[in-house]
Amino acid sequence: MLSNEQFVDLVREHQSGLRAFIRSLGVDPMWVDDLAQEALVIAYERRDDYDENLSFRNWVWGIAKHCVLNERRKLARRSRILQENITDILLATSGDSPEPEEWTDDDRFRAAALKVCLEEMPERSRELLRRRYELEMKATDLAEEFNMNPPALRKALERIRTAIRHCMEGRLSPIANN
Repeated sequence: MLSNEQFVDLVREHQSGLRAFIRSLGVDPMWVDDLAQEALVIAYERRDDYDENLSFRNWVWGIAKHCVLNERRKLARRSRILQENITDILLATSGDSPEPEEWTDDDRFRAAALKVCLEEMPERSRELLRRRYELEMKATDLAEEFNMNPPALRKALERIRTAIRHCMEGRLSPIANN
């Protein structure tokens, strides 16, 4: 088992390399220090498991790699949840579907905010969203229809979702603060 002093010495020796490794995994520079700290906290908590015959650097980098993978999973879940919520609300606000009975007042506020945010968007963006989420068209078919390559279409949808999220956060934050 590593003593506290040994652990601190090894951290000092490897912390800049750890940050560089995390950056090399494509992590936003703003989050590199947070993920490095998270990896080092986990390493400290698990220092009893460390085999001193192995490389400390490789051990900590493995922990950091798992931290980055966990963040990617969290981001993917948040993205899926956002997309599912957009789909539900788009369907309910399209005029053709009744509002789901199980909706709460918060759901109604979100739907109203989304409706306003959508109305403020360019027609092309609204149509992309409608076809992708309401009509559930495949991205490849949409790309062809809108004369875009698939990566450009995915980026356009990502930007539209981000714009909607920011718009809704702006519209809903006064409600949340009441």
